[in-house]
Amino acid sequence: LGYPLQWFFDRRVLLVISEIAVRYLREIRAGEVRVECDVPRIEGRRIVIPQRLFNERGKLAVEATVTSMAMDLDSRRGIVPPAEFVDACGGMAAS
Repeated sequence: LGYPLQWFFDRRVLLVISEIAVRYLREIRAGEVRVECDVPRIEGRRIVIPQRLFNERGKLAVEATVTSMAMDLDSRRGIVPPAEFVDACGGMAAS
């Protein structure tokens, strides 16, 4: 997401992957693969990032949705991501 790990440590927050949904459409072989990520959506404590992987011929091969959660390092509980992070994601917080 463009932030160094230290940025999260300084704020006592980490992102933890809580779910990955993958839909395989066609084979990907070793070689050039292109990955596209949509702008993250913030849904309360959840951060949802849709992704697409294209094979060496440019054909869509995989669709995935990665869901993470912001976690407070001290309490070890899910929290709403820091406002600065939400703003950097384009303010895509869902209401």
